[in-house]
Amino acid sequence: MTITRLVLFFDAVAYIIATTFFDINTVLPSFIYSVSHSEMWIGLAYAIKQIGFVLPQLFMMTKVHHLPSPVRFIWRVMLFDRPQWLFFLLMLTAGVGREPTLFSFFFCFTLFSIGEGIIQVPWMDLFGRSVETDRRGRLFGWIHVAGNTGALVAGYIISKAIPDADHGLPADYLPVFTVGYLLLLPSLLFFLQARDRAPQHPIYRPSPYSSQSQTGFARLPSPRLFNSRSPVRSSSSPPPALTAVVSIGTWFRHCLGNRNFLYLTFCQYALSLSLLVSPYYLIAQLEKPHVDLSMGDMIFYSIAGSAAGALLFGYLGDKKGNRSAMITASALALFCPLLFVLCDIITSHERLQSLLVAAFTLQGIASSGSLSFFNYLLEMSGDRERPHFVAINSLLQLPVALLPLAGTMLRDHMGDTLTRLVVSLSAIFGLLLALYLRDARQPS
Repeated sequence: MTITRLVLFFDAVAYIIATTFFDINTVLPSFIYSVSHSEMWIGLAYAIKQIGFVLPQLFMMTKVHHLPSPVRFIWRVMLFDRPQWLFFLLMLTAGVGREPTLFSFFFCFTLFSIGEGIIQVPWMDLFGRSVETDRRGRLFGWIHVAGNTGALVAGYIISKAIPDADHGLPADYLPVFTVGYLLLLPSLLFFLQARDRAPQHPIYRPSPYSSQSQTGFARLPSPRLFNSRSPVRSSSSPPPALTAVVSIGTWFRHCLGNRNFLYLTFCQYALSLSLLVSPYYLIAQLEKPHVDLSMGDMIFYSIAGSAAGALLFGYLGDKKGNRSAMITASALALFCPLLFVLCDIITSHERLQSLLVAAFTLQGIASSGSLSFFNYLLEMSGDRERPHFVAINSLLQLPVALLPLAGTMLRDHMGDTLTRLVVSLSAIFGLLLALYLRDARQPS
């Protein structure tokens, strides 16, 4: 294993463990609710995470192949989006009150989401170039074995740090966020040791303006005119912003013309409707009497399920293909809301506790299903197409950011049970789409 693979391996493992302490499905909803006592802020956090993560990828899609040093670029973005969590921790330590605490959290969380969105495309492109195709599945598997083993330990720490659902104090989360923050810092120390085997000059890519067509622009001069030694740009070339827009449009049409990409996107839409209910599973149980599980216990079972799910989908993707993993993920997404509906119906105290353990564990497993979708996207695209497929796919998932906000309104008007049944019906549609996908590892 080369030094670059080692760096990417340890960076990914540290990231998985660290973000467990900032988990958007469990820890952050409970923290935000303890500070604001409003579910709307939980939906806002999901929207910020999705939008802040996706929009930078659209910009990076046209820039990733022109970065003079992708490794140094990624490191600089890490330097921008990770140390600022210290400001939030200081606010928690000082006990400045609920409103300043909430403001400092959303400020740091927004910067972090944007920074990680900027990193996503060059990181995955670096991974794709540094790891041979036949080794990617195995390396991803080891990343998730190590990362989710650490995440399981993290879940145990979280369950002990937040043992009581009635605390409602922001300072109770200080140990959790501190450990997560410390785990984000090592990448700043060793990431520069990675080496990119790609050429250090921009890769020439055919421009949509490279011939005189309906665009009305003349043929561009030789690409050698635009190397790093010659800052002069020919007057016949179009503005860079216009070039970027047309390039994005060209790749957008190319992606949507791919049948597997289209089925994958609609399958993701169908399963993403789970965001109407999943952020509020934990909050809904805390509002009910006769639930003995503490907040920390419910978070632990969900994180344990997420760790087990990552191993399950990694194994299925490596042995059976990511199409099989997506079919399994769709089936689990179908049964998860139904299990929580059953928890609302059961009146037996003992059976309720057992069902809640099973429900939160299954929720965690189902939430890891996105791993198989992303791995399938990497498999179906070549080195040249990969950054654009990743960015366009993320762009198409942008409306999903509003689902948690819509979920708060649906729960008020339709109730939890009916909303969960709608989510299960959408998962059936996602399962059918997953069945129509071809195995990306087989030649077309």
